[in-house]
Amino acid sequence: MWQPDTNTTCKCDPAGRATCDTRLTAAEYDERAAATQTGHGDCAAGDSWEEPETCSKCACLDDGLWYYSPADLHGMCTDSAAHICSASSLRDAQLFEVKHLLILREQIAPFHVDFSVREISLDLSKIKTAAMGLVQRRSQLFALNSSNALLEFLLEGTPAVQEHTRDSKREVDLQLKRVCEAFIRGTQQLLQQPVHSVILRIEAVLESAPDQPLPPAETVAAAVTETQRLIKTHLPDIQQSMQLYLANRETEFILFKPVKVGLLQRFQRLQDIIMQQYSDDDRMIIMCPSQDQVSVLVSSCMQPAPS
Repeated sequence: MWQPDTNTTCKCDPAGRATCDTRLTAAEYDERAAATQTGHGDCAAGDSWEEPETCSKCACLDDGLWYYSPADLHGMCTDSAAHICSASSLRDAQLFEVKHLLILREQIAPFHVDFSVREISLDLSKIKTAAMGLVQRRSQLFALNSSNALLEFLLEGTPAVQEHTRDSKREVDLQLKRVCEAFIRGTQQLLQQPVHSVILRIEAVLESAPDQPLPPAETVAAAVTETQRLIKTHLPDIQQSMQLYLANRETEFILFKPVKVGLLQRFQRLQDIIMQQYSDDDRMIIMCPSQDQVSVLVSSCMQPAPS
């Protein structure tokens, strides 16, 4: 959150450097240092900050300035995630962004201040329309009446000043929510796509063409088998990525819980359809697992977190 300044230092301790996280510009440091020289003569500006340390004795460093606003850090985090997505995978980018947005939210939470930022911009959309009108009415460019094309261009093509208010704290929360939801949707789609697709096919037949035959039991059984294979194949990698980026069991549990709940609900929905629409022989072919069996499968694929 703090950016070291390369122009100032404090030589209050025997090692000749400070011990705080605060950083001032050279002018601000000189001004505040001058105000405290009387009672603290060994404090002086010089050389450079080399390590993020602090001086507990020097009043000129009791407070500092934010070098980057939360909005700036939010943008940097998003840009880094986009770079990771292009260089690695979408899952890595999402987990990276979740981790650093959580850190950013934790960093700004103790500051009970208004993080709203007012931004001013120019709306130039009217200039294009006015310029086209000026070109089309070139014959009236110097007309000595109210139809003067140049005068209308100056009046109608004036840029409008617009003000926008950005709440950095709220933007961080909203972006964190969006990224978490995107990760959950993507993970659910990866793990349960075959079962989800066959459920949609069955429901489409039941709703629009009840006289048509349902997908055969062999097709449904193949979807169940493929979904179980996907869970066994991808779930350990997903957990490993979560442990790598999040490194927090509680956060990992919170983020993965909706994924697991979605899996259980899909299999429960398929089992309900099978019980209502398929014969006993078809059920034996499909062998749809119960929610408890799916839960056991998911748990068996999850490796214990390192202690």
